[in-house]
Amino acid sequence: MNSLNVLWTLEAENDIDAIYEYYFEKSPDAAARIINDIINSAESMVFTDQFQIEEYRIDVRRIIIRNYKVLYTFEDKIVNVLRVFDARQNPSKM
Repeated sequence: MNSLNVLWTLEAENDIDAIYEYYFEKSPDAAARIINDIINSAESMVFTDQFQIEEYRIDVRRIIIRNYKVLYTFEDKIVNVLRVFDARQNPSKM
């Protein structure tokens, strides 16, 4: 069982919504699977330090799910998910 509290910023929630809407037009089932994978991966983190430091923002860590970077900070058993970013895009858009 995960003893971490995962908080999603408004920006991260908006990112999730945009990803869902994009894929929903192509396939509602695929959209749901992608979003579930992203959310479940973030919510089931056990060792927050096992993931990589983001090279464009050294103050955050990242996990990669499919083609998406989930950027987060961690402090006092709280994972703050900052953004969900398509890793195929130019990092300057982040």
